[in-house]
Amino acid sequence: MLRRLLACLVLSALAAAPAQAHDLLSGNTNFRLGPNSMQVDFVIARIVARNLLDHPPSDNITDDNFDTLYQPSLQKVAAGLFTFTLDGKIIFPEVTEVTLSEETDVKFTFLFTRPPAGRLALAAPVFKKIPGGFVNSIAISEGSHVLGYGEQRDGDPPWEISLAAPPPAAAPAASSASSSDETDNEKTYDSDTRLPFWGYVTISLSVFLVFLYCERLRRQRPPSTGIKN
Repeated sequence: MLRRLLACLVLSALAAAPAQAHDLLSGNTNFRLGPNSMQVDFVIARIVARNLLDHPPSDNITDDNFDTLYQPSLQKVAAGLFTFTLDGKIIFPEVTEVTLSEETDVKFTFLFTRPPAGRLALAAPVFKKIPGGFVNSIAISEGSHVLGYGEQRDGDPPWEISLAAPPPAAAPAASSASSSDETDNEKTYDSDTRLPFWGYVTISLSVFLVFLYCERLRRQRPPSTGIKN
């Protein structure tokens, strides 16, 4: 019960993290696993993000100057913030993005192909460029399930977690079976639509035969003489 409560609290924190202003000595690194991908978001305060640059501009980061003054420089240093490894081998993101997050934060996003089963580790060279005492809160989730969480400080060993194999892809045979079922359904529907037609033909023919029988009886009836006794 306690573990479920903790997992719920972590999920709530993950959901609320983008909307919170960060303490200058804290950041969030959130791993999100999908069927074919892994997204990692690192969120820190804007004023701390300036420290990642060797020669930051004199102006603070704002919505107006970020795209032209800061984003290109932060994009260049993003690759050196973390080292991602799987079973000791470095894995590299396919896409790296740097964007503003809410009113006070900067977000670094790293997109990977979903890693296979193995030991995933996160080392953080970023600590060398930010003030002492900085704490990096880490969580990894898949859908609504929290797989692990923890904290990372300067001098700590890489944060690690064991990943299970990705869920299997849908079998092509299922698609074929579905197509076959659709074809059968279409055939059944066509057969059903023909039944009312033959029903109408049968009814019409029956009505016509009844009409002929009644007409024949009428003609065989003797004519009335019009004489009353």
